[in-house]
Amino acid sequence: MLTFLVISLALFNNVSPASQHGTNRKTIYGWIRGKVTSRVPGLKVEEYLGVPYALPPIGHFRFKRPKEPVIWHPIVLKTTKLPPACPTVDLNYIQFHKPGFKNLNEDCLYMNIYKPMTRRRKLPVLFFIHGGSNVDGMGAMFDGDILAANGQIIVVTFNYRVSVLGFYANESLGIKGNNGLMDQVLAMKWIQRNIRYFGGDPSKVTIHGHSAGAADVGAHLISPLTKGLFRNAIIHSGSPIANWFMSKCVRSGNTLVIPKECRPGTSLVPSEAFKAKIRKLVGGSPINDFFSSLLYDQDPVFASVIDGDFITDSPDKLFTCGQFHAHSVLFLTARDEGLQANPQEIEEHYKYKTIDGFIAENKDLFPDRKRKFEEDVLRVNKEWIKNNISTFPHYLHMNADLGFFAPMVKLADRISEKLKKVFMLSFQYISEHKPGPHWTALPAQMG
Repeated sequence: MLTFLVISLALFNNVSPASQHGTNRKTIYGWIRGKVTSRVPGLKVEEYLGVPYALPPIGHFRFKRPKEPVIWHPIVLKTTKLPPACPTVDLNYIQFHKPGFKNLNEDCLYMNIYKPMTRRRKLPVLFFIHGGSNVDGMGAMFDGDILAANGQIIVVTFNYRVSVLGFYANESLGIKGNNGLMDQVLAMKWIQRNIRYFGGDPSKVTIHGHSAGAADVGAHLISPLTKGLFRNAIIHSGSPIANWFMSKCVRSGNTLVIPKECRPGTSLVPSEAFKAKIRKLVGGSPINDFFSSLLYDQDPVFASVIDGDFITDSPDKLFTCGQFHAHSVLFLTARDEGLQANPQEIEEHYKYKTIDGFIAENKDLFPDRKRKFEEDVLRVNKEWIKNNISTFPHYLHMNADLGFFAPMVKLADRISEKLKKVFMLSFQYISEHKPGPHWTALPAQMG
């Protein structure tokens, strides 16, 4: 009788009776075995690392929309090690967070689930979309166990295809683009179908994106494919109406002048030689050969396109029309937006910048008010010179205004016209252990 009771309680809680520590969990595809950690004293967390949420996007599935994983029952899948990151030409961004990490593989569509060990049921869920310009990064750059333990919430991180495999678009080659965003949609659907087996509440999912991941979150607000897959959104240092998010082949209020070679739904590529490399990829050549043929600064950042599935029109237009879905939205900014992990790289980047050059580079962002843009930049530049602020931070802050602050504030204004629960948080804390030169602690001044 006692044995029957133990088994019944275990099945009721979706925890395998073979696991005394609650590290086995059921999913609709089969059982998984995780591990228990306790980095926060007195608080234990179940970790399930490398849970497949899609079929491997390899072979015939390269450049294709993601597919659901196959059922692995009756095998218990071991999920105790970090999965490989999706292929990228540059590992610096990943290795800044995970020193020494080098595991890259096209078979990369996995998630990591961190669940606090608690008697509470229907826990809120934080679904985190990593940054990296949609060209780099991986979900496991950030450990979710500390937040899960302290917040008593379920934290989910995951990989999505980046760079050429995730965001290149060319319908003539059968590549619709936005595959990295479609990966994110499938991961959200996995959460809706399975998170109850982990004690999570599928009606209390908050999607949280950082940098390019923040712009992705904004795109999820207007995509017809994600309605009902989340409740709240956190847009952290990015915006889908920033000039860098959508392909320049999309006409909107703040885009650059459209290049002559643009065709709707097609990515811009730097050269004919690069197109030839992509054709080889489509034909099945190894991804390592593709990336090894590029230098660090040759890997283009492919922007999102209007694919007719995930993105149906210009984000600027859709938000203006109030076509978005969320219960609440939090915007989160930081004082030194755009500051790289190595501030010396900023100094090198801005070493030969001039104010006239800065204006020339960015004047086409505002085709209807170029003169006003130039006047504003010159005015703010005078203020910085008057206050004896060095060259590096004021160019950084100008770029931050253009690429982060202004598009985020504009988006917040648009959303707040239709939604009451819109919040803005500015993170201003400067650690005494901050890296880099003294000017990184100077107050940012928005123009």
